[in-house]
Formats: sequence, structure tokens, C-alpha cells
Amino acid sequence: MWSRLSKKAGGDKEIYGEEVMLSVIVPVYNEEATVGLVLSKLTRLEFVREVKVVDDGSTDRTYEVISEMEGGKIVSVRIDRNRGKAEAVKRGLSLVSSEAEVIAIQDADLEYPPENLLRLYDAYLVTDADMVVGVRTMTWDEITGISLGSFVANKLIAYLMGCPDVFSGQRLIKKSFIEEVGLSSKGFEIETELTMKAILGGYRVVWERVDYKPRSRAEGKKIGALDFLRIMRTYWSLKLSKGKAWGYGHS
Repeated sequence: MWSRLSKKAGGDKEIYGEEVMLSVIVPVYNEEATVGLVLSKLTRLEFVREVKVVDDGSTDRTYEVISEMEGGKIVSVRIDRNRGKAEAVKRGLSLVSSEAEVIAIQDADLEYPPENLLRLYDAYLVTDADMVVGVRTMTWDEITGISLGSFVANKLIAYLMGCPDVFSGQRLIKKSFIEEVGLSSKGFEIETELTMKAILGGYRVVWERVDYKPRSRAEGKKIGALDFLRIMRTYWSLKLSKGKAWGYGHS
């Protein structure tokens, strides 16, 4: 296992014990072709307690696909119009069970295979980290196929923060961490906000390699130039505040 800890870890969790079963939030917007397979894969993971799906105002058949799979572990809700990834995640957080300890964020586009969650969860069980972030691994052909702006922005902020991957959309997060720091993002800047608040707040972060298959804009990639401007604004706002922006101290 490749990982790096921001603090000394000492996990002693019972593997797949009821008290550490995983709650998964799936924010989704116009992913009718892939959401069904993602949900099917998630429900087959034995350590997943519940899957909360939030349709962020899709205009295709996404919600119809979700509705057909509702039941068992899967509970869904639909937002009236597209409000942004972070807003969908926050809605999902309001749906997770009160007993939830660890929450995963899983995109519905198959860029991050749901099977990656096993690696992240195993890392959590070993370290008891506040957040486990999936570090994306790609071939050279895959790297050259993604947006140059996305690649450069991620590498730049990662370099400035001293971490391997800021924008990763697949991560496990302790519910207590989110409750302490809060979320102010509305869109794709959520990953930057979570990473910055964890590092600046002195929380324990583990970085674990995961598989990643990037999509192009033509294939449905949704993040754009305006999102990168919001990401940079989030970065500098939190960087300049040095952890004071969300009104807490962590030791």
C-alpha cells in the first residue's frame, strides 16, 4: 500500500464491523449511461451500509435509471435544478444515517471505479485517518487526453500544498471531520475545500493510489474554465485565512 500520513496513525478498527460500515454519497448530473452500473457495483460491496444518490437536476433519463434501482441499500432524492456538485453532496449528507461514521464520495461517471473504495476503506481501517484521498494513476496516453488546464491546475495546487492530488473526486471522510469544518462550496471546488481544510486544520490525511479513467469533454466531462476560477478562489481564500475562515481550531 502506497500512502503518506500527515500525522502518526494508529488504527484499531474491526474489519467490516458494523460500527465502521461505509455510507456512500453519489452526486449525479446527466449520467444515464453509467449511473446504473455504478450503483450496481456499490451495492455489491459488502462493507457499504447505504448508498445515497442525489440527482442534481438531470435533464436526461438519469433519475429514471436511479428510480428503477431504488430499494435495499439505495435511497435517492432529486434536486429541482442543477445546483452544483457540492450542493448535491451536502444534500446527500443530510440523508445518511445518524450512526454513520465514515462517508465516501463516489462519482457516477465511472472515471473512478467503485472497486477503488476497497483500497480506500482498507487504508482507513489501518490508519483511522480523518480523510483518505484516492490519488489518480494514469497512463501517458490518458494524461495527454485530459484538459491541459485541469492537469496544470491540479499539479500547481498540489505542489503548493505539498500533496499528490488535490482534485480527486473519490475519497473517504469521517463524518465528524465534515461536521467540524463545514462545507461552503457549491460546485467542483468541493475537493479543494476538503483537502485544504484537512491539511490546514492539522487533520490526519492518507493518500492511496486508485485507478482512474478520465473522460474528454466530448465524452461528457463537465468541469470547465469557470470551475477552475472558483477552485483557485477557494484555494487562495483558505490559504490566506490559514484555517480561520471556517471558525474552528483543531489539535
